[in-house]
Amino acid sequence: MIVTLGLPATQHVLGVTASMSRLRGTWSTWHGIRVMPTWHPSYLLRREKEGDVEPKRQAWSDLRQVMRELGLEQAKKA
Repeated sequence: MIVTLGLPATQHVLGVTASMSRLRGTWSTWHGIRVMPTWHPSYLLRREKEGDVEPKRQAWSDLRQVMRELGLEQAKKA
């Protein structure tokens, strides 16, 4: 399994030109390996600094899909 972080990595691995908002959160494959595109951490920090936390929520949702696929449980809050 591969998790691509950001548009350049995603476009390079998948060989596509679509936007990150279209690609993120959707499983793709590369040479038979499952690929989950998500936002780059620097993008998340910039958006959060500007008051927009939605991309951070989306990235967490993407990573939760990866965790489920790997059979990992989300840690329970105390």
